[in-house]
Parts: sequence; C-alpha cells; structure tokens
Amino acid sequence: MDSRGRAFDNIFVERLWRTVKYEDVYLKGYETMTQAQQGLKEYFQFYNEERFHQALQYRTPREIYQPKGETNVIHISTAIHKEKEKKKQKKKEKFTTTTNLKTLTTFNYKLV
Repeated sequence: MDSRGRAFDNIFVERLWRTVKYEDVYLKGYETMTQAQQGLKEYFQFYNEERFHQALQYRTPREIYQPKGETNVIHISTAIHKEKEKKKQKKKEKFTTTTNLKTLTTFNYKLV
C-alpha cells in the first residue's frame, strides 16, 4: 500500500471481494446473517487452505505463509507483513552496503 488515496491500493481488496461474491455469495444466496457469517467463515478457510491462487504459482496461501512442520496457525496478514519487513530489511542492507562501497571508493581516490 503506497499512500492514502492511491487507486492501486484498493485493487487487491476489490479483487478479493469480487472473488468472494462470485464464488460464494451469489451461488449460495444467503437469507440470514447467521448463514452468511457461517458460509463466509467456511469460504475463507477454503480460500486460504485449499484454493489455488495463480499469483502464488498455483499454491495456497497456507503453503506460502505457513512453512511445513509449523503447527501453530498464523494470520495471513501477519505473515504478509513479516515478508514485507524482510524485503525492506534486505533492501536497506543492500543500500547500506552500496553506500559504504561508494564511500570507500571515494575515500581511496582521495588517498591516492
């Protein structure tokens, strides 16, 4: 999510809800709120654990964000956040290394 008011920020949420509506809500036509809550709970469990996602190379979110052998259940948004933090850290480390090399190179030129 880039910034407030960006059109691209809503794409992922809009796509999710479109999928939920077409694959669950419209097909089942819930009549009560209790039915809808139970149905959506079951659908999101299916969505995260069984449904293959093209963007994830036809794997499930559970396969991506909960490594094999890990028994505790983690919230998908928490896992996504952790992945983003790892990527930010890698970029930061790469930038620091590059900056240090430039400084070192500049320093070496001054010594010569």
